Amino acid sequence: MTDPVDQSRWAGLRARMVAEDLEARGLSDRRVLAAMSVVPRERFVPQSLAASAYDDRPLPIGEGQTISQPYVVALMADAADVGPQDRVLEVGTGSGYAAAVLDELADEVWTVERHGDLVLDASAALRDTLHGGVHVRWSDGTLGWPEAAPFDAIVVAAAGERIPVELVDQLADGGRLVMPVGPSDGPQELVLVRRHGSTTIEERLGQVQFVPLVTDRASGNSASVVASARPSTGGSEPDELAGYCEPFSSISGADLTGLVDRTASARVVLLGESTWGTSEFHQLCARITRALVTTSGCRTIVIDADWPDVAVLDAWCARRRPDRATVPFTAFPAWRWRNQEFGTLLSWVRGWNSEHPASDAVRLVGLDVDAGDVLRARALAALDERDPVVADAARRRYAAAVPWIHPTGPAPSTRSPASSLVPDVVDDAIAAAVDRLGSATGAAARLDPGARRALMDATEASVTGIVDAGPDWWSVRERRSTELLGALVAAADGPVLVWSHSSRVGDASATDLDLAGAASLGQACRNEWGTAAHLIGFGTGSGSVAAASSWGGHTEVLRLGRSRPGSVEEMFTSTHFPACLVDLRSAVRSVAAGGTDARCGNSGTRPQRVLGPVVPSGPGQRPDELQADLAGQFDEFVWIGETSAVVPVPVRSVIRRDRFPGGRSAR
Repeated sequence: MTDPVDQSRWAGLRARMVAEDLEARGLSDRRVLAAMSVVPRERFVPQSLAASAYDDRPLPIGEGQTISQPYVVALMADAADVGPQDRVLEVGTGSGYAAAVLDELADEVWTVERHGDLVLDASAALRDTLHGGVHVRWSDGTLGWPEAAPFDAIVVAAAGERIPVELVDQLADGGRLVMPVGPSDGPQELVLVRRHGSTTIEERLGQVQFVPLVTDRASGNSASVVASARPSTGGSEPDELAGYCEPFSSISGADLTGLVDRTASARVVLLGESTWGTSEFHQLCARITRALVTTSGCRTIVIDADWPDVAVLDAWCARRRPDRATVPFTAFPAWRWRNQEFGTLLSWVRGWNSEHPASDAVRLVGLDVDAGDVLRARALAALDERDPVVADAARRRYAAAVPWIHPTGPAPSTRSPASSLVPDVVDDAIAAAVDRLGSATGAAARLDPGARRALMDATEASVTGIVDAGPDWWSVRERRSTELLGALVAAADGPVLVWSHSSRVGDASATDLDLAGAASLGQACRNEWGTAAHLIGFGTGSGSVAAASSWGGHTEVLRLGRSRPGSVEEMFTSTHFPACLVDLRSAVRSVAAGGTDARCGNSGTRPQRVLGPVVPSGPGQRPDELQADLAGQFDEFVWIGETSAVVPVPVRSVIRRDRFPGGRSAR
């Protein structure tokens, strides 16, 4: 609680500021002066500058930005003529101070800021000063907030060469826009724009000096991500959920200390991305991987990819000659792992291994011992020649070979099974998989004889299921992966880390996969290791993703669709955090101890976006989603509101000694 003496001192400084810096310079609107006299400016400046909070000058707040001098804040609010029933947009949240002043004057305030760190700081300051009704968005301010338009007043706290037409278009009839206009290194004037129907009238209010108005449109980063200015204590599900969130505003700035501590006793940690082609997911998974290697003793990384491809990478990271000299990840969907983000992690692993003895090296293992990506590619090539109808049906089944998507078109079962038409492909794949599992070198050397034999015995059914994409294919794959993972965990001293998809990492018993009789890898891990299995899911609200519109198609950058009403994505967007970690175990424990019945916003099931390598785009296509109880599905959830597509790496014919193809140079 603030000391009463301090409260009195700050109130005195505010009163002096209003009298000497505002009224004495001609500002007379009593509502504006009253607002300036109650908003605590000292709470919106860095603590080291609190003593200067009521000086009539701008102060630095980080990211090259400033909090405007009190006179300018009052002048702009006065010029905007904000009434008690008005809806107001502010462009350039900065510290949040001006938004708090506008909140004292208006009915509702929306404010947009392009710097993520400032969004978090401003949101916290607005909550702390009881201005929790302010909506704060992390986005390109020049685009305004079109969904909330029209606005009675718009206040722009940065200077531009011209007034963005998008902002004028968001003014209501009779609305006012106040903005500094002019070059960043030259004279600027404060301009008042009044809109009357389709016409506007401009009025010059005098010279000012503001930081430049910057747009992100050139980079395509125009979609919004929202950060919370609402209190997290009481009421709605988003507010309850916000109380468990650990927000961050950049991948590099995310504090992983809590997550690493929570995985300290884990035998296996599973990272589940809700889309295969998301850059931010890969970047954060890489950060988590490095943290577990450096602090938790993790030395085994299992990649949800073809075993032979990962064996090549494992050899490259260990600076030894691979068993085969082919380039990894050439079969569809190649971009899933052949991308710059994953290549950067591989370079880091190679650097780690070069600086540590072989006994302390990080090893990579492919989760798919049957090499399913290459197997499907070979089968389709053969089917195209022997039975194009079955080949076409197989492609559709491969694109929908997950329980939550119903395949479209004729199924291969209406004719001969695909595996019976390409027996040479199937036989070769079975022989190759058995040979890999029986090998005394590489990852297989860490499997005990019993585990190897069990995996080899199940190879034929698994390979046939992959080619046919039959109804039991998913469950067979999960059982096989669980057996492999169990053998790896048994052989490892530290935790084993798994990179996979959220549909596999999450506990299927908390989703509608369970209704379809389909288990998951995460569910099996919980059954085997209990709380020593830590399941981490990832989700996003908007942005782009690398994917294909059909199986075997070219890599495309596709926009993510809008969040469905009532979905996990909508719920996290409603918390208004740009990005966050959520400790779901703590949330569930809180409920069990008599906390809120909202179950941190996850009571019952919700739609949850899960995208594979093919994103449906045709009319009437069923969206890729699960029905899931998030708190039962994962132990931890990572939310990143705005994401972008991974950067694919072109296929090359050889692996250079100093780098993974397309990745950054190794140390």
